[in-house]
Amino acid sequence: MAGLGFFDGVHLGHQAILSKVVELAGEIGAVPAMVTFDRHPLSIVRPSHVPPLLTTARERRVYAWELGILAVCELTFDETLSELSPREFASGILADCLGVTAVVAGDNFHFGFRGEGGTTLLKQAGPEWGIRLTSVVEPVLVEGEVVSSTRIRKLLTK
Repeated sequence: MAGLGFFDGVHLGHQAILSKVVELAGEIGAVPAMVTFDRHPLSIVRPSHVPPLLTTARERRVYAWELGILAVCELTFDETLSELSPREFASGILADCLGVTAVVAGDNFHFGFRGEGGTTLLKQAGPEWGIRLTSVVEPVLVEGEVVSSTRIRKLLTK
């Protein structure tokens, strides 16, 4: 059972995803895990657009563990990984290499080459790869605004 994402800041939205992972893992008898990356994906696909990070990789792991995540898989985000199709990433990395059988992600989670994969693909094709459950967590709002790493960076800049 894995939460998918970069989780920069491990803010309230990320906490909702990771808490759902812990809850569902308990229900299905799985290990609550987080699948993330060692660097921001933009550092490879659009290096001129990499945002300043809110947390280090170590801080993200510690915050996840504090939320009840028992395993953290930090994938090396390199050119090879960035060029995998969504199906190659989901079937080859998530299902075959990591043994992920269920996933939780935010509604804006995208993966695979050019971010062409998302939760819809996982819901539709996941069962053929052994991913039997895909839960989508709706955005968390604070004062009517979506909580996001981008929004937090803007607020910190102000």
